[in-house]
Amino acid sequence: MDSEQEVEIDIPRYFYKFRSFNDDHLKLLQQNELYFPSPNKFDDPYDCRIPIRYDCEAPEDKRYSYWKQFNETHYPQWTPIEIEALTKSTCEAIRTRPDEVRANGVRLSEIFLEHIGVYCVCDDYKNILLWSHYSDAHRGFLVGFDGLYLSISAAQNQPHPIAMYPVRYKHIYPNLNPYSMTLDQLLQGALCTKSDNWLYQHEYRFIWREGANQSLIIGDNIIKRVILGCAISSANKQRIIDILKKRTDHPYLFQAMKTENSFSLSFKTVHY
Repeated sequence: MDSEQEVEIDIPRYFYKFRSFNDDHLKLLQQNELYFPSPNKFDDPYDCRIPIRYDCEAPEDKRYSYWKQFNETHYPQWTPIEIEALTKSTCEAIRTRPDEVRANGVRLSEIFLEHIGVYCVCDDYKNILLWSHYSDAHRGFLVGFDGLYLSISAAQNQPHPIAMYPVRYKHIYPNLNPYSMTLDQLLQGALCTKSDNWLYQHEYRFIWREGANQSLIIGDNIIKRVILGCAISSANKQRIIDILKKRTDHPYLFQAMKTENSFSLSFKTVHY
């Protein structure tokens, strides 16, 4: 991981959000509301819990430079002498008490997660596993966003712009070395790396610093399509149609259907 280069991210034409049918999830269609939960609520105990390894081996000058800059940023009221003393004591602790430093790093990661909001999307609307797992066994619905406009809208959020990253799926547990990786690489490594058991998700994440358990309201014309699950009830289908009729941007509506003689879905346009 520490040798990876930063690359330009290709933005899919559409991002998709699978939803079960309930009043909270309908707010996405009624109010353009995107809810960013804290990763502490995620069901995978490894997800977003890859600690930054402050105890990693590194040249002493790099380690010193890192902690000096860290301390100057987080303790701007301290004098240069105080910063120098704290930096030296931190480097000494890493050399002599690495287990303690590693444990402190895990605790710092947990505190950090309390402030982070994550909105998970994917680029695949046909995956029957995703429909089963995240749309109440095909009884829910799927919302498709314009990928570029959603990314731009998120990036313009103030005072904390929301960054978008693709999730990377790994077989080997990553080593996040703060002394050789940029802050952006560390964030992506810690918050957007999952076991390759989750590869089928094709996931992307919008990361909102200081946005834990908050909602982002996006503009009209970003939601481009809505897809109804193949097992949605007639009443719930009609409720979504009634909601879409009140929107001024009129997203396309599709009905998913089981395909005969294959493990796949087909889709037909629903006029409303």
